[in-house]
Amino acid sequence: MAFAMDLPGLRPAAFHVARHLSSNGPARPTELAAALDVDKGALSRLISDLEHAGLVTKGPHPDDGRAIAVALTHAGERRVARVLADKGAELTQRLTRFDDGELVTLAGLLRRLNER
Repeated sequence: MAFAMDLPGLRPAAFHVARHLSSNGPARPTELAAALDVDKGALSRLISDLEHAGLVTKGPHPDDGRAIAVALTHAGERRVARVLADKGAELTQRLTRFDDGELVTLAGLLRRLNER
């Protein structure tokens, strides 16, 4: 299942916002923009779309009541979990094409790719 598939008007990029919130918890919009390397205006539109779809809420930041925090709703958490499970199942299925030696090679190449 694609994250935005059945939600008209929700851009696919909204998944990155929801995924970050799922992994890291509530965040200020400025924190999200920096973490995702996205323009604040574009992020604002994504948050608005997610809020309209019932996947996030905005409220006072737990550490600073003057600031706004964006958090996933239960529906947002369920949608992220379902999409990640689907993506994991698809990856598992695709990896069955490789033998053990190829998987070892792939793992080594991915480790090198992720080195900083």
